[in-house]
Amino acid sequence: MMRYDPKTQRLETDAGELIKEISCPLSKKWDQLMPWAEDWAQSIGQNPPGLELGGEWYSWAQLEERGLQPPEPVPARKKYCGSCQKCVIDVNSYTEAQIQAVCEVDKQACIHLRLNHPELTVVNAEAEEDSRACGYEGVSRRGLPIVQTARSLAALEDGVRRGYRPLFVSTEPQGKVKSKFGIICSTEQKYVQSYTDFRLSTGIAGSESDESVVVTIWHDRDRHPSPLAAYLIPPALSIGARVYIADVIEEIVARTWNQGDSYRLTESEATWEGDGFAIDPPRVSEVVG
Repeated sequence: MMRYDPKTQRLETDAGELIKEISCPLSKKWDQLMPWAEDWAQSIGQNPPGLELGGEWYSWAQLEERGLQPPEPVPARKKYCGSCQKCVIDVNSYTEAQIQAVCEVDKQACIHLRLNHPELTVVNAEAEEDSRACGYEGVSRRGLPIVQTARSLAALEDGVRRGYRPLFVSTEPQGKVKSKFGIICSTEQKYVQSYTDFRLSTGIAGSESDESVVVTIWHDRDRHPSPLAAYLIPPALSIGARVYIADVIEEIVARTWNQGDSYRLTESEATWEGDGFAIDPPRVSEVVG
């Protein structure tokens, strides 16, 4: 049996060995994350029934018109956190051994584990966790409605089926955000070194005959791999409403470094203008060094 202490946030074996510290710096809940499939273009995996009506595919709205009950979406086994740009794995159907294996293979893995897992004992129990399927109704700590961002077909399907309108935003690179990745290859000393700080690019001092190769690559390391990105607009959102965007799509610089690097704005408050969001301009900070 596993045991979990919400106060220390330690998930342990019955013998007291640490499996994982389960803590989120933003205190997010499972219902505040977006459904994610193995591939961004993968569907949520359940087509509506209705083939018996003539061998054609019917949308949910068409099924409802015919008096048929649309199926519930398949529960997401993974969900995406736009703030950390990581997937969270739902391990509630896993055994203790499987959970341990996941955490051993990837020490940085994020997992979702309910307190009612059959192989889990909770000490110092707190209030029951919200068990809603997906939290489009969430609000920020300042009370602003949270606008979710769909970065996969599964998340987009889930939002549309719940009545949310997608607002697609271009993900084409604008060249505003970039980080360097340098490589030094010393052919004489048979050594390869990488760096992200110019102060570390001196590498190993080789001889005059050493044919070292030094190259610097500029790239947007924070850019999401999926080309699909859309804000999910609540049906009752009024013009002028203030919202909190948990995963900003636009390429907006929030921080710079005097070595030439710049970093994305990942979250922000904004105002709904009817056809798009006016995102609050960030107070750009500069790092020197």
